[in-house]
Amino acid sequence: MLLYIGCIAISVWLLFFGGAEKLEQTVVGYFDFGNIADKALYIRISAWASIFLCVVFLLNDIVV
Repeated sequence: MLLYIGCIAISVWLLFFGGAEKLEQTVVGYFDFGNIADKALYIRISAWASIFLCVVFLLNDIVV
């Protein structure tokens, strides 16, 4: 459960606090996101998908 909350927190940082721009064109961004780290837009799209999946898994973990 803490893993999902951490994933949501990192995704929120990437989306709303400029984290995508900070990871753009960096080695850490390349290791975390691969070739999509070339543009901040691609990192944001990946973060939206990640936050959606983490919320689904977190709710599934809470309900079950």
